[in-house]
Amino acid sequence: MPTPGAWPSSSSRRAPASSIPLTDWDLRETGYPVNGLYVTDLLDLFEVSAYKTEKRAEIEANGYKIIANIGNNSTDLVGGHAERTFKLPDCNGRLF
Repeated sequence: MPTPGAWPSSSSRRAPASSIPLTDWDLRETGYPVNGLYVTDLLDLFEVSAYKTEKRAEIEANGYKIIANIGNNSTDLVGGHAERTFKLPDCNGRLF
């Protein structure tokens, strides 16, 4: 369960827009409140790191402070806009 006052945000590389309900369900089922969810458009799948950097900058511009950026791919972590980054094992593209 997230720390009180924290706002978990997810940017997903799953299939575009159609994945929002599944990703929302996954996060809620795990115990995270969902206040915002970002997913790439189909054309953005080729510019993942730029998309994720842009969305982190947008979150900061809305007054939030990103204290951690966690991902299983280096493209999840590049571009700044987080105090710390944490690289998880790739596990063949799947997080468990």
